Amino acid sequence: MSSNRNPRLWVEDILVSIQEIEDTLNEIELNEFLGNHTLVNAVSFDLLKISEAVKHLLEANIELPSHEPWQDIYNLGNRLRHAYFGIDQERIWLVAKQDLPSLKNTCQNILQTFS
Repeated sequence: MSSNRNPRLWVEDILVSIQEIEDTLNEIELNEFLGNHTLVNAVSFDLLKISEAVKHLLEANIELPSHEPWQDIYNLGNRLRHAYFGIDQERIWLVAKQDLPSLKNTCQNILQTFS
């Protein structure tokens, strides 16, 4: 089901969720993250929101930069929604720390095209 919402708003949602993850993980080390279910759940929820926004961007058929793995981002959300206790917490950490900076930059650039 496609949304009539302006795609710009979905991109802004992605950036807000990335910022929330950055704020959550500020000065947090991997071992502290893995031992704290509240942190893991907070980051996982923001990743779900990112996944949902990406789903809507894909449905909107707007031109998205091909260097980002848009389908993989959407698929991560499906895994988070359905795997529950089978989620690899270290993978969540790696996505947050290694993959999101590129997505953040890409989304900031996309926003400029909407202006």
